[in-house]
Amino acid sequence: MEHGIVHKLTPEQEELEKKKLELATLETELAEKELNLATFQAELNAFEQEYMRVIGVRYKELERIKAQINKYMALIEKFPIVGKFRRQPFSCLNPTS
Repeated sequence: MEHGIVHKLTPEQEELEKKKLELATLETELAEKELNLATFQAELNAFEQEYMRVIGVRYKELERIKAQINKYMALIEKFPIVGKFRRQPFSCLNPTS
């Protein structure tokens, strides 16, 4: 029969051990959340780049078309007869007319 020395922890030491375990658990949870954050940030960055690649090109094209329309509208305004017809709705666009 072995008789060893049994070391009994004081209440303060027991509390310290509990806090160490709690800290280790929280540190693990923090590391997981930091990894999730880094993953989400990378995914967001990839999405933003793809968005700008696809939608940004379309916005540039839209701005080019708007500028072209404005140019043609200014040209039309120089011709009073054409400008008069421009102000009236197009009958071909309104099938009820």
